[in-house]
Amino acid sequence: MVLQALLLDSFRFFRNHLFSILLIIVTVVFPIELFRDYYTESLLGQEANLTSEFPVLLIGLLAYPIYAGGIIFFIVSVISGNRLNARSCWLLGLKYWGPFLLLSLLLGVVTGLGFVLFMVPGVIALVRFSFAEFDLLLKGKSPVDALRLSWEATRPYFWLILGGYLVIFAAFYVPYFGLIFVLGDLKVELGIFEVLLDTLYAVLSVLFTIFRYRVYDLVNERRDLGPRPEPYEDVG
Repeated sequence: MVLQALLLDSFRFFRNHLFSILLIIVTVVFPIELFRDYYTESLLGQEANLTSEFPVLLIGLLAYPIYAGGIIFFIVSVISGNRLNARSCWLLGLKYWGPFLLLSLLLGVVTGLGFVLFMVPGVIALVRFSFAEFDLLLKGKSPVDALRLSWEATRPYFWLILGGYLVIFAAFYVPYFGLIFVLGDLKVELGIFEVLLDTLYAVLSVLFTIFRYRVYDLVNERRDLGPRPEPYEDVG
C-alpha cells in the first residue's frame, strides 16, 4: 500500500534524524516560546487579545522561514547524500526568508479563510498547496507560481496526501491536544511545561513536512531533482 509505505518512510526518517531536527527547530523555537511565556506573565492579568499578543506573533512569524525552510533543506540534503549541518540549514532558510515569508502569509490567509468557510475549503487548500514550499525553495519559483504549480501537481494525489495528514494528526496531535485539554480542565499551572509543549508542537509539525516531501519526491522522481540514495527509508 503506497500510503503505508510513505508514512513508514516518513516516520523512520523522523526517528533516524531526530537529533538534527531538534537542533534546527528547538534552537530557534524554544527561546521564542520562553519569551512568549515571559511576555504573557508580564501582562499582569490583562486579557490576551490580538493587540497584546502582536509582538510575540510577529517574532514567531519572522523566525518561521528560518527554521521551516531550514528543515526542508535538511531533508533534501540527507536524501541527496550531501547532509547539511544546522547552521547551513538556517543560512539557507535566511537566504530565502523574504519569498518564504510571503508564501507563508499567502498560505495562512488562503487556508485560514477556507477553514472559516465551513472547514472543507480549508482542508482542500491545505492539501492542494502542499508542494508550494518545495517549488519555491528548490525550483526558485515565485510564491504565486509555487501555489499555482502545487495546485496543479497535487490534483491526482489529493486523497493520498489527505490520508497521510489524517494518520499523522491522529497518531501524534490527538494525544498532544488531549493532554492540553486534560491539563487545562484540571487547571494545572503549566509554567515551563507549557513552553516545552509548544516547542514539541513545532517539532511534531516536521512530520507533515517530511511526508509532504516524500510524496513530492515520489511525484518528481523521474525529474532532475538530484541523486537520491535507494531505498529512501534506509537513509541514516
